[in-house]
Amino acid sequence: MEEKKLVPKKRMSKYREDWIEKEFNNLGDFGKVYPFSRSVEGIGRLRHIHYGDIHTKSFGTIDNSSELPSIKVEGSFELAKPGDIIIADASEDYKDLGKSVVIGANTNIPIIAGLHTFKFTPNEQLCPLYYLYYSQTRIFKKFSYKTGTGISVFGISKDNLGKMKLYVPTIEEQQKIGAFFKVLDERIANQERKIAKVKALKAAYLTEMFPQEGETVPKRRFKGFKDEWVVRELSEIVYKAVDNRGKTPPLNKKGIHPIIEVISLGNRKPNYTNVEKYIDEFTYNNFLRDYVEENDILFSTVGRIGVVSIMDSNQYATIAQNIVGFRAKESYSPNFLYALFSNKLNFKKVNKIVMGAVQPSVKVSELIKVNYLVSSNFKEQQKIGEFFKNLDNQIEMEEKKLDKLGKMKEAYLEEMFV
Repeated sequence: MEEKKLVPKKRMSKYREDWIEKEFNNLGDFGKVYPFSRSVEGIGRLRHIHYGDIHTKSFGTIDNSSELPSIKVEGSFELAKPGDIIIADASEDYKDLGKSVVIGANTNIPIIAGLHTFKFTPNEQLCPLYYLYYSQTRIFKKFSYKTGTGISVFGISKDNLGKMKLYVPTIEEQQKIGAFFKVLDERIANQERKIAKVKALKAAYLTEMFPQEGETVPKRRFKGFKDEWVVRELSEIVYKAVDNRGKTPPLNKKGIHPIIEVISLGNRKPNYTNVEKYIDEFTYNNFLRDYVEENDILFSTVGRIGVVSIMDSNQYATIAQNIVGFRAKESYSPNFLYALFSNKLNFKKVNKIVMGAVQPSVKVSELIKVNYLVSSNFKEQQKIGEFFKNLDNQIEMEEKKLDKLGKMKEAYLEEMFV
């Protein structure tokens, strides 16, 4: 039977050969794995790769610095070698079924493939990194969805995976493609580390620039401010609470008014990509009790209690029943209050008035009685609020760069494989 041939939309320069369809079984060999559970981890000189680690950690390539659990194995065993591919054969999300990692070229720690994994050793026709990125394509995910089985946990068999047909170019072009995506992944990882660093910096400043328990002044202050902070009830800080509790509006998928829910909170601005519910113009104008305005503090009161965002200028949006919008009095800076509520102490305070175990919640009538330690100097509030606003803007800017890199990778995965 004649081999099928194709070429991708986008490819490395100078390469002109057709890509050839191959069966995965003909591109290497499956090896031995050790189906031990997490219960026997923690001792022994060997490291093992558990399918859960493949799903939850951003490995891509395993090297000597990768954090893998140790395990003690009795009897004979088969080590994974540099270039081996470890494939997760199970997942709670079918989109991750068959997710893979590769043992890096310079890795010399003793590793075995563990629970719910396949170990595959490529032959001279398959570059490990090429397959790693092929397994992230829409083409592969479509295959794993069609051949996978299960309802709550999805699985794929070695036989089905071995019979998978994929198109491969020359080994040299495979190596170029693998190296290209590895560099892109390193850029993404660097960007993720940069974001984590700024977020850690913000968390540290939130601890130092707001008084902690037993303190009346913060450890770190702007020059020129020395007065002790004062205790104020939330009702003395805000003059209005926008609350639509008890108002379950009829939804309309074609509506232009997004309903902000708790899942959209947590960053400075509401995240509209998480919005799933909309209402129409009539419902917006006639059904709701009240409306949020720009600079209102959006405060979750059910489930993940105390998560906050500051309302942006979206005049079409409204809030769900599990959120209240606090409007600051003129003597309080909204940016300062957003930073105040982002502090870990806020979560401690509100959790003291939580009701319910299955679905924890707080009453707004109780929430406005909570005491907060605040600066009574409006200029100090402004400086603190502006400082954290700038940090949040930096985080947002870096996250946009990460999002751009992620979309770039998705586009290349779509165009550079067939």
